[in-house]
Amino acid sequence: MKLKKILVTSILVFVTIFIVKSQTNPNHVRVRGYYQDDGTYVQSYYTTAPLSANKGNGLVKKNVNPYTRQPGWVEPDNRTLKNVYSGWSANFNNKDAKICSNVDCNEYRLVYNYGYMYKSSSHCILHTMKCANPSCNEPKMIHNYGSSYADFCEEHEYTCKNKTCYRIARVDDSGYKKKRTEYCGVHTPKCYNPSCFEYAQANSYDANYQKYCKNHKFTCSYSKCFNMARIDDSGYKREQTKYCEIHTPKCNYKFCLDYAQINHFGSGYQEYCKAHKHTCEYKDCDNMARVDTSGYKDEQTSFCEGHTPVCVNPSCSKYAQINYFGSGYAKYCSDHRHTCKTINCHKIARIDNSGYSGEQTDYCKEHSPKCENLSCSNYSQVNYFGSGYQKYCKEHLHTCKVETCSNKSRIDNSGTKSVQTVYCKEHTPVCGFQNCQEYSKLIPYGKMYMKYCGAHIK
Repeated sequence: MKLKKILVTSILVFVTIFIVKSQTNPNHVRVRGYYQDDGTYVQSYYTTAPLSANKGNGLVKKNVNPYTRQPGWVEPDNRTLKNVYSGWSANFNNKDAKICSNVDCNEYRLVYNYGYMYKSSSHCILHTMKCANPSCNEPKMIHNYGSSYADFCEEHEYTCKNKTCYRIARVDDSGYKKKRTEYCGVHTPKCYNPSCFEYAQANSYDANYQKYCKNHKFTCSYSKCFNMARIDDSGYKREQTKYCEIHTPKCNYKFCLDYAQINHFGSGYQEYCKAHKHTCEYKDCDNMARVDTSGYKDEQTSFCEGHTPVCVNPSCSKYAQINYFGSGYAKYCSDHRHTCKTINCHKIARIDNSGYSGEQTDYCKEHSPKCENLSCSNYSQVNYFGSGYQKYCKEHLHTCKVETCSNKSRIDNSGTKSVQTVYCKEHTPVCGFQNCQEYSKLIPYGKMYMKYCGAHIK
């Protein structure tokens, strides 16, 4: 009776194995484990790779999961891989399954399920290299973007970077969001403050650590000082400074004990506090710099009334006008700023009204150049914006370019429109064709001539 029981049991086991082998997919798929937000690790597990239809999957009814020995519960269907796994970049089925690269091994390679894609390793389950953690027998991970193995399995992926340490690296939650660090609690650097035993805060942009923990982040930057740096509220908004109250520089104004004002964003300090910010820049002068009201708006200058330069006009005692934005001073005050440029001449430069609008020139009437036409006594026409003068006045502007000739240059009407030339009728070149007395054709813009007139140019 006992023998009969053993025989029946053996037959049942054999049939079960046969059913499992015949109905389930031979591809081994390792579903990646992961860490939850609270630090709990969700174990990895094995399943079967997707087929062209789900009939061979261990989750389907009448099949058995070879790893958990649990019967399937999903209804079989004939859907294709594209329908079932649309959006996944790679899939493996029986036809595509590759054999382990280990010599004399005919098992299928281990497939890793990364949630959005499958990646095949180079070995089967038995021959896949094991995790570098000496207490772990799980296979190593495959890198997401390659076929090489990582050092550890999923559970030990975040192992401390310290050599010979196999603890899991800690999660730093001192910033605005949690961040996985590279070291465990034992090897994470501590806060530099000697009275603090907290971990140093991890950088949010790389794998390094800051000098202090979150609580002592704004420690005074002075050497060997561990006081908290002060907050400057003298500007339009509060600014975190780099030094404590003891080491913050004081205002340079005589008898003032206030702190020097910080520059924007806390990078360095100004020479004075907010109240004495506009102190005269003259050496050893403590007077307040004056405000210039001579322009279209008030400008803060750099010097007090005693050290502000005066207009160089000998008959004027007003302050010299400041340049825009208070950077230096002009030679003259606002009343004499258009003084003639001739040395030792203090007359006001003239305004040229010969153009379409009045132009402020650089010279007075006495020193403005005259028209070069010998019979003319008008002023030469000023260039645009008053920078220099032309040879002639407006009336004689188009004088012939030949020296000693004061005739007016001609207008060429042979083209589609009239063009002002540079030579008079007497000096305009004539057509080179035999016995032709027409003027040579003008090159566009009226400055040069061709050899022939328009009729003989061909």
